[in-house]
Amino acid sequence: MINQLISTSCRIDDFCIIYHKELQSKSIDHQKKKVGFKPSLSLSKIMTILIMYQAVKYKDFKTYYVEFIKIYWKHYFPKAPSYNRFV
Repeated sequence: MINQLISTSCRIDDFCIIYHKELQSKSIDHQKKKVGFKPSLSLSKIMTILIMYQAVKYKDFKTYYVEFIKIYWKHYFPKAPSYNRFV
């Protein structure tokens, strides 16, 4: 399971890097400042959590996030917010 997490995370991170570069090159207003809070998790980590939810086949997302991500994988996602903030 850990190998699958690492492999998935690396693939998603590579995709996000390429996607972000492409988006910046095509975007007109990419130089504007963003207003608001900076998220504690990157887009690639959020995507990894969501994709791994499908792989481990928990019945509901809340149980998966609270019992699996926040307890067993907390060292892989140390800045993971609470479930209410994530959703």
